[in-house]
Amino acid sequence: MIFFAVLLHARERNKAIARQTVALANRRGERFIVEYAVAPINDPDGQVEGMVLVLHDVTESQALTAKLAYQADHDYLTGLTNRRGFERALIAAHQLATESNQQHILMLLDFGSI
Repeated sequence: MIFFAVLLHARERNKAIARQTVALANRRGERFIVEYAVAPINDPDGQVEGMVLVLHDVTESQALTAKLAYQADHDYLTGLTNRRGFERALIAAHQLATESNQQHILMLLDFGSI
């Protein structure tokens, strides 16, 4: 049903819709992540006479990207956040505190020197 609305939108504007990502589920409830693009097919007078809808399953590549992002920020053996993950979280917390104009407290325990 989502693609019907996308096709109508592209047809009404007579413009292509670049790559978009959407989650779909099949009858068995399995989720898929797909990228889609839509383009109108025009006749010689410029009137829309058809539409092209291209779907590309990116479920595996998105899962791999998420896995690599997790591995970059977490220790392999313990699953705990590593230094890089801590720094990223600290930057995000600082931005949130700055935007919301709230005070926060940071406590860092370094067990490496014990």
